[in-house]
Amino acid sequence: MAAEAQRMAGSGRAVPEPADKMATMDAALRRSLGPGWLLDEVASAGRENLDPDHAAHYDQKEDAGAAEEVRLLQELGLGGHSVVVDLGAGTGQFTVAAAQVCARVVAVDVSPVMLAKLAAKVSRSELDNVEIVRAGFLTYEHGGSPADIVYSRWALHHLPDFWKSVALQRIRCALRPGGLLRLSDIVYTFDPWEAEARIAAWCATLPSEPDGEGDWSRADIEEHVRDEHSTYSWLLEPMIERCGFEIERWSTRPIPMTPGTCFAPADPEQPKFLGVRRQVSANDRSRAAISASEGSLVATSMTRS
Repeated sequence: MAAEAQRMAGSGRAVPEPADKMATMDAALRRSLGPGWLLDEVASAGRENLDPDHAAHYDQKEDAGAAEEVRLLQELGLGGHSVVVDLGAGTGQFTVAAAQVCARVVAVDVSPVMLAKLAAKVSRSELDNVEIVRAGFLTYEHGGSPADIVYSRWALHHLPDFWKSVALQRIRCALRPGGLLRLSDIVYTFDPWEAEARIAAWCATLPSEPDGEGDWSRADIEEHVRDEHSTYSWLLEPMIERCGFEIERWSTRPIPMTPGTCFAPADPEQPKFLGVRRQVSANDRSRAAISASEGSLVATSMTRS
């Protein structure tokens, strides 16, 4: 693969079909040759997300609460005719759950090992309405009917803040007027002068060594803070608004890391969207529900005049 294509985060690479009924898509290159300044999303994906062993144990390590998420989105309009894009789909916990109740799900991820597990899961479920795309926030090109819902959980933090804003703008363009963005991610809700003490306290919530296979450890938190790009909630909120979304509601909750274990409410969290449908005209706004910290935010995506 040429260097330019590598910078496109692996888009254009086909994911092998897991079954005859499985629709497999390649992400179209946003440009025939990507610009030299485009972020390499594979390099930014995080060591663990490219590790086959991590992918093999991910579902044991992290429960995405997919059934609850689907129920929430059904309250907000997810139904049998809906088109859903799952950005940063990982092993496909949400993809598989959403595909049971909607018309089409496009599962997007830059990690081939995660997509291989997702593809196997979709094949076992005999779903024929899931398309798998190897691409990222910056390279996925949506085709067909505009998305009714874009969903993303614990993925946006792999992008530095500049690229988060690019990603949010691209998401807004993929949504239909009145469409919904449901975003959950790990964010920091404290002030800068609290950072050292708060991060140290967060790291201290988990043991130095995992209690068992698939459990989280202190090293996982340290790696996240050191190598990934979670940001402050008070930076993310205006970024979302600047990208054409109107925040309707925002809430946070502690991040669960292992069954029965979660961070104190004052520690870094992940926003999670809890919202009500808002009636808007096609020339007005699209809806967006955004979660960070495992917390939540609901926003309306504004269309350009």
